[in-house]
Formats: sequence, C-alpha cells, structure tokens
Amino acid sequence: MNNGYKKAGKYSYIYAAMAYAVLILLLTYPLVINLSTHVPGELIREDFWEHLWTFDWVRESLSTGVSPLHTTRIFYPDGVSLASHNIAWLNIALWLPLQAVVGNIVAYNLVFLLIYWLNCWSVFMLAYAETDSIYSSFLAGLTFGFWPYVVSHLDHPNLIFIAWIPFSMVALRQLFLKKRIRDMFYFAFFLLLLGLTRWQLLVIGGIPISIYFLFYWWQSGWSKRAFILAFSGGVIAGLLLLPLALWVMQDLFNNPDASNLLYHELERGQADLLAFIMPSRFHPLWGEWVESTDVFSNFIFNKLYIPSLLFSTLPWVILGMRKRQPALLWGGMIVTFFILSLGTILRINGQLYPEIPLP
Repeated sequence: MNNGYKKAGKYSYIYAAMAYAVLILLLTYPLVINLSTHVPGELIREDFWEHLWTFDWVRESLSTGVSPLHTTRIFYPDGVSLASHNIAWLNIALWLPLQAVVGNIVAYNLVFLLIYWLNCWSVFMLAYAETDSIYSSFLAGLTFGFWPYVVSHLDHPNLIFIAWIPFSMVALRQLFLKKRIRDMFYFAFFLLLLGLTRWQLLVIGGIPISIYFLFYWWQSGWSKRAFILAFSGGVIAGLLLLPLALWVMQDLFNNPDASNLLYHELERGQADLLAFIMPSRFHPLWGEWVESTDVFSNFIFNKLYIPSLLFSTLPWVILGMRKRQPALLWGGMIVTFFILSLGTILRINGQLYPEIPLP
C-alpha cells in the first residue's frame, strides 16, 4: 500500500464515519426529530419499556446504595430477584452520564443511535484490516449494521450491541501479526465490553472469535508467543468479569424461585428456513406485500425478527468468496451460525420437522 493510498485512506475514514452517521439518521427517521418524546420500538412487543424501567431502576439503586439485583418496585413488599433479568450494564453505563445532562429519553435514544454507528464502524475497521479497500469495507459495515435482523431487534438495545465482536477480531489479528502486549490488552478490553453488554453475547461472539483465533494462529505458524498473548487476553477479560458474574450467580442461587424466571423457546425460537429468503417486512416498497403472504403468516419467531439474507447480504457474501483462504474462514463461520440459527428442530414454512437432526 503506497503512501498516496494511505493518505487517501486516512481521509476516507472520516468520510465513512460521517456517511454511516447520516445513513443511520435516515434509517431511524423520524427518531432524530423526536429524541425527547419517542423511543425506538414496536407496540406489538413493548420490550423497550422494560429496558427504560431497568435503566431507571439501576440509577435509583446506585444512588440509594441498594443492590440493583433485587427490587421491591414489583411484587411489593417482598420484591423479586433481578439476577436472571436482562440488565444492559454497558448501555446503562453510557446512559447514566448522558441522562444527567439531556434527560432519560434523549439519552436512551442517543445510546441507541451510537450502537448502530459502532456496529457499522467496527466491521468497517475489520474489513479494512482484511482487504485494504475503503469501498469494500464501507459496504461491509453498511451490510452488517443495516442487516434486517439487527434492525428488527430495535427494542433490544444490548442484544444488537455487537460491535465488540469485530473489534475483538481486529485486536486479535493485530496480536497475531505483530505479537505486541498492547494488542493483548485491546483484545481483553473488547471481550470485557462484550460481556458487560450482555452475557449471552460471550457465547454468540465466542464462536466467531474462536474460529478467527484458530485461523490466525495457523497463519502465524502456530506461534507460541501469539497463543500465550491471546490466551492471556481472554483470561484477563474473564477475571475482570468474574466479580460481576459471581455477584449475579450468588443472587440467582439464593433465590429458590429463580428457575421459574427462565423461558424456553426450543420449539418456537428457531429461524424458519424460508425466512432467510423472504424480504424484510420493513422494506418501503414490498414490506406490505411480504406481510400479506401465506409464508409470512406461517412464521412464528420471524414475524418479528427478520434474518433475511437474499437481498441484504447474500450477494456480497458470494462475491467475497473468491479467495480460497478467506472463503474458508468466513464461509466456515457462515455455515456454523446458519446451522445453529435453525435451532434444535427444523422449521420450514411454520412446519416442524423433528425427524431431521440438528445440533
């Protein structure tokens, strides 16, 4: 990469960041002109109210010195444990200083918009590290950040806060290429943020990060130093998350009714195979048509959450499979997550097929 390209690339970073910001405001319009009066979400689900309640409760608990893992706001006067509740720790940490200045609703919306921007930017950085192409990287960030499945989870602000997965990969790549201690700390830092965002993201993100780790360890000639640094980064992140994990687990085990709070979706939470090729119901041109089809009416989980690949990501995935080694890496991730997304029982057009074994 020559100096001229580096200089062009430097300014292109700024242009890409600005373009993502503008496009996100357009995607979420009219949120930008209603920041103090509305929040993103759908009345059919209303999960955004739960998050607003949780944000406010954690703020109150911290200001009064009581544990945020138990509240008497509900089931008064005994209250209830929140150990298994979906507390968006990182989102709340970003929201707390903002709400003190601009108010609860505006702060919630600003964090929401920041999440979309960081998702786009993180994949832009990863793609640029892999390709050295500004244009390909911008398209990658756009595709990832605006994927219908991410957009359809607009009332789950910490579930879609997945920027830390690509950022972890960027740090891991630098670690294997340069074997620097500081990259180990970057890797640990992004893993820490991933866990603080939502516990289950450590599982979801751990799969592609592990595949990426094995690929670059192989690329480095099975470097012992790089392995130790990467492993140490994971251990550091684990140790930093351990106090919070122990705190939550202690409260969970001390609550004899905690198991009643768990909700199982083994027979309804999987992706319908046809949902991957159906257009998004949010699309301004054919969204109404999608919702009127028999296929859409047969969906269970995917009436709300849209994993559509046909027009949003699949063409770019196929185009990117030209180089053998990267195709092996990213293709392996695609196949792994596609199979896992189908759940324990295959569902096609609303019909379950238990005779087909799935992991």
